[in-house]
Amino acid sequence: MTTRKATNSSSWIMFTWICFAISIVSMAAAVIYMPMESWLRAYLGLSALFIVQSSISLSKTLRDQAEDQVDISRPE
Repeated sequence: MTTRKATNSSSWIMFTWICFAISIVSMAAAVIYMPMESWLRAYLGLSALFIVQSSISLSKTLRDQAEDQVDISRPE
């Protein structure tokens, strides 16, 4: 069975990492400088971290499901 491996260009990989870093830094700055009590800022910060973690888990799960479907439907 021949498997096809998708490749991404180095430019695309750099673009995604830069966008990820910018989004994390801008969210952190917004939470830090928001005019509210410390416990509310901590809650928003933890919520933001949970969103990032669950987004990564979801994207990995969807990728794994898509790879499994391609392998099953491919004739030998």
